[in-house]
Amino acid sequence: MAFRRFGQVVPPATTKVKVEMNEVQFLRFRENNKNSFVTVDLNNYSAVAIVSQSAAIIAHIAARPNTSHMNNPQEGDQNVQAKMDEFAAFFNQQRNFFSPGQRTWVISALYAGDIAMSDHKAIIERNIKRMELSYANVAYLELKRELPLSAAQGTIFIDARKESPIVYVGNNRINL
Repeated sequence: MAFRRFGQVVPPATTKVKVEMNEVQFLRFRENNKNSFVTVDLNNYSAVAIVSQSAAIIAHIAARPNTSHMNNPQEGDQNVQAKMDEFAAFFNQQRNFFSPGQRTWVISALYAGDIAMSDHKAIIERNIKRMELSYANVAYLELKRELPLSAAQGTIFIDARKESPIVYVGNNRINL
């Protein structure tokens, strides 16, 4: 999918739910005319998404909490665990929208050939296994901050305007 295609796919703000940095949200598709999910500016951060035919949960997990004071070396790991606790709570509350063995994606930055924040990725994977969900890893290419980004760079977009949702990570379509 080319850059221009991404711009054509993203629906108007009135029909989508935006997941901000360090947020976890659940969306039941087509409820209140909302039929898509988007998170932007991953910028080296991690994300987790679980998608079914009728709903999705996305976590956009920053390296540190929004209130970080940078004096606690465990703060980043604690933030990832707190966001995964929120993700698990949404999943447990909305379990009826997801089938057993529902596919989950762990979305991580790829920087200089390696997974960025691999310790955070390990925490996320451990939590998904504890929830007894299957998952696949998806990497997005993290660009140097001084380089211009395309509209799709560092995004997750779930398009449920049609019967079967389509998931994009950046410009790449991910199969359900």
